Amino acid sequence: MTQVDRRLTTPEAAEWLGMKRRTLEHWRGKGKGPRYLKVGAKVQYRISDLEMFLREVETSDSRTADR
Repeated sequence: MTQVDRRLTTPEAAEWLGMKRRTLEHWRGKGKGPRYLKVGAKVQYRISDLEMFLREVETSDSRTADR
């Protein structure tokens, strides 16, 4: 498994993104936020999906700022 394919738990992913765990859980419940995997009862996030999510957020923020 490469570093970008490494999987993180919800608390680890929240820390990686610089947000609170509850925010990430709330987004997941609303169908927002980064892609995640459900392995049995466990939720996991690939680092590559977290990076993609950040790129998408940065892109949408820059479009809004130009208006």
